[in-house]
Amino acid sequence: MKIRVGILIFDEVEIMDFAGPSEVFASAKIGNNPCFEVITFGMTSFPTFVHGGIEVIPNLTIQSKIPLDIVIIPGGDGVNEIINNPDLRDWLDYAKQQGAQLASICTGAFILASFGYLDGLQATTHHEDLDELKQRYPDINVVKGVRFVDEGQILSAAGVSAGVDLSLYLVEKHCGETVAAACRKRMEWRF
Repeated sequence: MKIRVGILIFDEVEIMDFAGPSEVFASAKIGNNPCFEVITFGMTSFPTFVHGGIEVIPNLTIQSKIPLDIVIIPGGDGVNEIINNPDLRDWLDYAKQQGAQLASICTGAFILASFGYLDGLQATTHHEDLDELKQRYPDINVVKGVRFVDEGQILSAAGVSAGVDLSLYLVEKHCGETVAAACRKRMEWRF
């Protein structure tokens, strides 16, 4: 059975924050069999204009309540537009209650923080936003100088390319080192 990954997309999302993980999970295979099913979720069903003006059409909307194993919450300039969205909170609450791992990338950590998911946990974000995360959410143990933090059901990655590192880590965690190594080789990824 494939591991189902939901990737949130929204206007002004950072391209690498969602496309990097998508590529990692799509590359994870045992033989010719994909290990993951990747689904994008939009705030609406309308096309999303991501950072740089590229148009992306989500597979589903956040109103779609389907079981997910992993949820990727990317960052970008559009985070502040959706940070307190009640529909987004409902979608993430549902996923978390179903046992999904919630993984933020870059300033996606601010979304998790705004809903209290990071309270009392270690977390990280883009290096330029670490101090703001700590100032706005003092109940978070903000960690500097790391690529990602694993707190079990809640994970967070630093900026942009760190999302690929976190995704490769999740591939290894769910599918083993051999599959993760094959992903890194296929992607020519070094870290």
